[in-house]
Amino acid sequence: MSSSPLDPTKIAEANDRQSPYRKSILGVDDLLDRGFSLSGHERNVCFLNTAGSGGGRFATVSAASGFDFDDDARAIVPVDWDGDGDLDTWTSNRTAPMLRFLKNTHSESGALKDWVQVRLEATRGARDGIGARVTVVLANGTEIVRVLKAGEGFLSQSSKWLHFGLGPEAAIRHVQVRWPGRSEETFAGVSPGGHFVLKEGTPRAQPQPRRTAPALAAGPATVPEPAVPVTAYAGSRVAAPRLPGLGFDGKPLTVGGKSGQLTLVNLWATWCLPCLGELKDLAAHHDELKKAGLRIVALSVDGLTEGAAAGDPAALAAKLKLPFECGRATPALARRVEKLRSTGWGIKWPLPVPASLLLDGEGRLIALYYGPVRADRLLADLPRAALAPEGFHDAAMPFPGPWIERPNRPVPLAIALDLMDEGDLDGAREFVSRVQPELAKHPDFATLMTWIGDGLIARGEAKAALEAFATGLEANANSLPLLNNLAWQLASHPDEKFRDAAEAVRWAEKAAGLTQKTDPSVLDTLAAAYAQAGRFPDAVATAERALALAKTGRNQALADGILKGLSFYRKGRAYGR
Repeated sequence: MSSSPLDPTKIAEANDRQSPYRKSILGVDDLLDRGFSLSGHERNVCFLNTAGSGGGRFATVSAASGFDFDDDARAIVPVDWDGDGDLDTWTSNRTAPMLRFLKNTHSESGALKDWVQVRLEATRGARDGIGARVTVVLANGTEIVRVLKAGEGFLSQSSKWLHFGLGPEAAIRHVQVRWPGRSEETFAGVSPGGHFVLKEGTPRAQPQPRRTAPALAAGPATVPEPAVPVTAYAGSRVAAPRLPGLGFDGKPLTVGGKSGQLTLVNLWATWCLPCLGELKDLAAHHDELKKAGLRIVALSVDGLTEGAAAGDPAALAAKLKLPFECGRATPALARRVEKLRSTGWGIKWPLPVPASLLLDGEGRLIALYYGPVRADRLLADLPRAALAPEGFHDAAMPFPGPWIERPNRPVPLAIALDLMDEGDLDGAREFVSRVQPELAKHPDFATLMTWIGDGLIARGEAKAALEAFATGLEANANSLPLLNNLAWQLASHPDEKFRDAAEAVRWAEKAAGLTQKTDPSVLDTLAAAYAQAGRFPDAVATAERALALAKTGRNQALADGILKGLSFYRKGRAYGR
């Protein structure tokens, strides 16, 4: 992961989503969304100081101490919780359990009295004496130093009792305290195996009775089973992409989009016993669900999960006599569902089976069901599709209450970009047509429309491509790729009916102005626009400047393309004519 930029002049570059720094940050965010840990998901470790045995090194005793939990631990707080002279520990974790207590059951500390604990009481300034430096001086001259701190690790605070391990048969000469901002003070009367309060201005330590703390019962060693089924209601009407499946006959079975019908997309597998119970329940209540306006499409994920046994879903569906549409899910469908989940909820954990998506007639997500969903649950949830936006939002909350400020709706641009990455140009166009007002708010919408326009050009659909470029410019009138691509097509498209000299010059000059005429590819486009408009001297001069810049930048491929245009302009001809 790249470090944060130290040079103030690099801040703008770091905020660029295409910069290495920003890509690294987004990469870390993605890993966290997938359930990974910043610490690499390592087990807790405990090291033993072997200096007393002459080794002078540390040995791992993680397993022997019982400390090697598979937690994402962030801080450890040592404290003598039961007052027996040895240190117990609290750990705080990013994941559950957020707190864990480990009791030190080593029984020799209390008997040997090879420890002492002191607490400070200042009479000037802060009463707790935070920042004080405490030195226990042993009879043999050895000094053991502790500093009283106000914090330990991440969002943690240790006990204000300072613990000193003395070693066997140690005797204490005295204790010295350097109070914060003041001189050093010496205390007598401190002996091993006890608790003492050191009060500022009182030269003799005050012994205290053994401290006790509430007893803590040992927690269960097993992880509780998750409650199922779990329903995640969408807080906003996030549009889902069309989901491509296959019928058992091998023909495409596409679900979602603007269908005008409530749809349940059910994902199941032949090896999943809860899935079979769910399918039977849906089949038994199919007439009732159909009457309520719900279309059910059950798609098997057999074969999609690596390592899972793949059965024959067609045979099983026939055996169960399922009355609704059935087929197979595709890898593209699974990927799109994962992208939809991450857009709506930010999570990217593996999707379990059974799982179901409830979509409204516009192809927008109403709810996600993890685990079997019963027909009565579906019938209760179908009216959500008719709720107004604020009512839809309120219904997704786990409890009622007033809003301080309603969250912004997520902009599902990542879904559209994912469709383009798949090569599903038509799917991306269909998705944009449904949610363009939302997508247009995103700063990368112009990039998306550039890709769509370029894809349409490659397919020979110039009219649709020009419309895509224009749509992008409505959202971002200063998008350089859009300006350049649109101007180039208007200036040089092989079909004369798509050329427009005046518009080509208009957009090309704007792009050149944004780059201060220093981008050779933009100047190449401007030269083509001038030639289309019959301004051949301007075309030649502009192309020659572009050629010089391309050569300076050692971009031979671009230079060759500019030379091709120059060969036309010097003869008084438009590009390619």
